[in-house]
Amino acid sequence: RSPLVGGVRRAVAARLGLGETSACEVALVALVGEQAGSELSDDATALSGYGLSPGSVLCAEMRIGDAPLQSVLLYDRIQNTADLAFNHPDRPFDTEEFKLAVSKTATLSEIKVKMSEVLGVEAQSFHLRRSRKAAQLKDETKTLRQLGLADSGGMFVGKGAPCKPDQSLVQISFYSVEKGAAKSVEAFEHIVCVTSSVKHLREALLEPVLQWARETSASGGSVPFSTEGLTSWRRLRLRDGQLGRQLAILRDDRTLRSALPALGDGRLIAV
Repeated sequence: RSPLVGGVRRAVAARLGLGETSACEVALVALVGEQAGSELSDDATALSGYGLSPGSVLCAEMRIGDAPLQSVLLYDRIQNTADLAFNHPDRPFDTEEFKLAVSKTATLSEIKVKMSEVLGVEAQSFHLRRSRKAAQLKDETKTLRQLGLADSGGMFVGKGAPCKPDQSLVQISFYSVEKGAAKSVEAFEHIVCVTSSVKHLREALLEPVLQWARETSASGGSVPFSTEGLTSWRRLRLRDGQLGRQLAILRDDRTLRSALPALGDGRLIAV
């Protein structure tokens, strides 16, 4: 028969040389099972009622006034705390630049607030992903546990707030032909509305393309095209850069959703 919590409490008090009246000061905390990390507070409940069986491990601790139990705090810190490594949104490749300890039950919005304090930027100015190439985590009410990220060890911080449900964050690359072989070079990310037209995207990309070229050139990088005379969006042609799509040309009159099968975050579009 499974012993009652009160009986175990009194046995611990006796083992410690405490009087019968001091037994109530002994707190029992389960370290295994469904109740792991929680105090066994009901003396009239059997250990089996807490999902415990012979061989289960308990921690006995003397209560000190109304102070939190140290064993509960320690268990929570070890079992329910995730150590996340993350980058600054302006330095996407340095994915372990910062580290932060957070609860595994914390929501993404709560984690973003903590990250913003470390990064020195507004929480609304960035979004989170599992990794640099992964899709955005758009539902910020979910916890690390719900997303399966409790033990991931890291997250990617991207520029800009999360996309709306009808938007996707696509990867823009530059298409060229060298010695008869087509190639594309990844450049920057761009938010698109999946119901907008290919023509609308061509119009919207002119300034981001020019800005990327200016910034790349200023930092000593190589720009794979000439910006001289590039003053109209009509000089931009878009292709499907997804693997296996043969860089097919995207026609102006089609929506992005119809022109790009399985359009989603990270989809590659070549200019």
